Amino acid sequence: MDTILSCFDADISSQNGKLSTHSLAVLMTQPDIHKQQGQEIIPRLKKTDMKEQIDYDLDILRYNGPKKPEMPPQFIKKQVPSLRLLAHMVVSQKRAKETDFAFFTDVLKLDFCLEFNGYNTCLCHEQEHSFPSKTKAVYLPLIDMPPTDPDTFITAMNKAQKLTEET
Repeated sequence: MDTILSCFDADISSQNGKLSTHSLAVLMTQPDIHKQQGQEIIPRLKKTDMKEQIDYDLDILRYNGPKKPEMPPQFIKKQVPSLRLLAHMVVSQKRAKETDFAFFTDVLKLDFCLEFNGYNTCLCHEQEHSFPSKTKAVYLPLIDMPPTDPDTFITAMNKAQKLTEET
């Protein structure tokens, strides 16, 4: 018997949709047979272990800058976008509208039409667009500090930067 993973995804909202919650959970179970075979298992935490302070093995960086830094002067200037950018925006919007209309037309005409994301992916394959490389997800360590604390930001950003440099 192997490790069993059970995933739970709860998306609960009120009738008017204004109050909602989205919770994800994973429950992992391993049978005792792994102990007998000499395989490594994930140890179970006891209540006494939960009372002790967890060693996070993470260097916390301290942010010493101002709470509300000034906006750099080069970003304060308000100016009209370039003609090239404006033309690109118009062409992109027109293309998006045409693609959406083609999708709705195919939904009505075809018996088995792909869903929207699959339809767009198929269209990109037909037009031989290049696709970016797959995203790699890396989980950062738990930082036992308030998420809005600037020290939390700088610590998480520093750790993420180190992880991207390693890959």
